[in-house]
Amino acid sequence: MRDGYRVQAISPVNPETEHVDVVIPLDLARRWYKASSVDFDNLEIAKEVLENPLRIFEGVRDYEEGGFCYVGKPKSVYVRPKCTAPLPHDCVFTVYVNRNMRLYEIRTEAADKDEDPLSPKGWKERYGGLRWRSTS
Repeated sequence: MRDGYRVQAISPVNPETEHVDVVIPLDLARRWYKASSVDFDNLEIAKEVLENPLRIFEGVRDYEEGGFCYVGKPKSVYVRPKCTAPLPHDCVFTVYVNRNMRLYEIRTEAADKDEDPLSPKGWKERYGGLRWRSTS
């Protein structure tokens, strides 16, 4: 835990057979704790999504080029400090991880209503491709 908290996630490289450690960097957690307690609280939701994603995309074009986006549909998210609300039916929760498997961004995003309601809106333009899809 020297550099961060570790969460076991499905490997974006070998999703059918492997798990990898995703690091939630301590400096990021501290920064969010001080500046944005809602983001800090949503790290709990991010852990849930990393452990049970519905989609994994590769080649993230936003933020850090080439990373991964884990997508989930948790029942609720934090909307104010220590206050949860149901995730809107037309949204998904996204967790962004760089190639070194370090988390760097989380957020609630609009879902792609037309093609895949379990993917973020505009995913074909925003990511290099769909790497893995949950079958359960």
